[in-house]
Amino acid sequence: MASLRAVNDKVRGGLALCPSDACDVDTMLVAVRNAAATAEPGTFAEASEAATEIQLGSRSVMVLDPAMRRVYGLLERLGPTSLPVLILGETGVGKENAAYAVHHYSKRAGAFHAVNCASIAESLAESELFGHERGAFTGAVSAKAGLFESAAGGTVFLDEVGELSPAIQAKLLRALQEKTITRVGDTRERAIDVRIVAATRRNLDEEVAHGRFRDDLMYRLAGAKVMLPPLRDRRCEIPLLARKFLEAFCREHDRPRKEITPDAMQVLLTYS
Repeated sequence: MASLRAVNDKVRGGLALCPSDACDVDTMLVAVRNAAATAEPGTFAEASEAATEIQLGSRSVMVLDPAMRRVYGLLERLGPTSLPVLILGETGVGKENAAYAVHHYSKRAGAFHAVNCASIAESLAESELFGHERGAFTGAVSAKAGLFESAAGGTVFLDEVGELSPAIQAKLLRALQEKTITRVGDTRERAIDVRIVAATRRNLDEEVAHGRFRDDLMYRLAGAKVMLPPLRDRRCEIPLLARKFLEAFCREHDRPRKEITPDAMQVLLTYS
C-alpha cells in the first residue's frame, strides 16, 4: 500500500490524493481534479480494449472487471421485473449508476428520481418523500407533491436508506405495503405507482439486529439484493474511471484534454 508520504511525493508527478483509508471513486475524483492542472497530454495509454461501455439512455458506464460485468447482467435481468431492488456497497462504488440501470432496463415510462436519505433533515424527510399541504408547518405556503408522487410511473432511488429515522421507516413501510401515501397536513390517501430501488453502505442485517432498522422494511426493500464490489477489488477499472473523471473535469472547466501521467496512475493503482 502506498504511504501518504509516497502519495504526497507524487504531487509533482501530476497527482494529489486525499488522505483517505480507501481508494474509492469519490477519493479518485478529488485526486483527478487535483491532478488536472499538471497532467500531461498523451502520457497514459488507452485503457484495455476489453472494456465495455454500457449505454443507459442519457448515461453510460464503462465496465471491465468480470464481477461488474456480472452485476450489470443481473441488473438488466432485474429491470423488467417489478421487484424492489436493494443495492449494497461501500461509498463511491457506483450505487446510483446501478440503480439507474434497473430503471433503464425496466418497462417504466416515468422518470428516475434519486434522493440521498442521509442528506435530508429528519424534520423535512416526511415532506420530501410524501409531500405536504399548505399550512402543514411553518413555511409551507403552498401544497407540494413529494418524491413518491412526482415519480409516478417511474423509479424512486432511496440512497443510504439505512440512515432513515425509525419514524420515517414506519411511514415508508406503510407506503410500500399499501401503495398509498398521505401528505403532511392531509388525511387523504393518494395512490402511488413507483418502482423502489434502495441502496446502503451499511450492513442492514446488523442494523436490524441492533434495533436500528426495521426487519419488515428490509424484507420489503430486498426483493432482490445486488452487491457492488469495492474499487480495491477491481483495480483494473481504476484507469477507466480516472480518465473518465479527468475528461469530465476538462470539459466542465473548458480545459484542453489531458492525460494522467504513468507515475500518478501507478499511485492510484497501489493506494488502498
